[in-house]
Amino acid sequence: MANLFGMGESTIRKYVVIICRILSSTDFFHRVGIRVPHGDRLEKIMAGFEAISGLPHIAGALDGTHIRLQRKPAREFYPTQYINRHGFPSILLQGIVDSNKLFWSAVCRAAGGVHDSSHFKGCDLYAQLKRREALDRPLLHIKGEIVRPYLIADSVYKARMFLVKPYRMKAGRFLREKRDFDSKISKGRVKVENAFGLLKNRWRILRDLNVDLSFAPTMIGACCFLQNFVQIRGEIEPHDQRDLHPNS
Repeated sequence: MANLFGMGESTIRKYVVIICRILSSTDFFHRVGIRVPHGDRLEKIMAGFEAISGLPHIAGALDGTHIRLQRKPAREFYPTQYINRHGFPSILLQGIVDSNKLFWSAVCRAAGGVHDSSHFKGCDLYAQLKRREALDRPLLHIKGEIVRPYLIADSVYKARMFLVKPYRMKAGRFLREKRDFDSKISKGRVKVENAFGLLKNRWRILRDLNVDLSFAPTMIGACCFLQNFVQIRGEIEPHDQRDLHPNS
């Protein structure tokens, strides 16, 4: 980049840091919809997921992915915590997306060795959901039961009133119904897997991140902003939407 623009490397680094900090700020996140949905937007998200999966009231698809670190973290960061189950150092990105693969939550605070469910429990949104301060409305009445908007995730997460996952046991009673339900969950959940694949194929620095660990979450956040920005603009998506380093 320095050669391309005829500028010094230190100058390029300076402005990359400045721009990434701006793009990953709360203000800029909100501009591209990285915020908890409500009102008409939440209604549209739920309608989108229902059209895809057949399940009502889905507010988002949740998952985590590994952002590979080119350099092993320094000793003061307890580097062994960053070695994930695949055997390489990484930082964990947790995302929640809508049916159009737009992030409405992007959190990057955990080392690669941390479990997805632990990362989720440690984020602000989890506490808000438990206190019913987020996704508390609208209510849906099904056979006498009240259903609030909920997230869908894979089986590594713990089921909650606000989080639905596939059945763990695939035997016993109602086997056909369980398989049908799991198929519907999968149709919605694939959107977050595709979103991670798009993110890493568009912003390929995330395939092997070569920045200081302290700056990594800022860089990743900036890429999430850019991902939503180009999705909203309707840019052509890369054909390959596979996530090379999923956390499942």
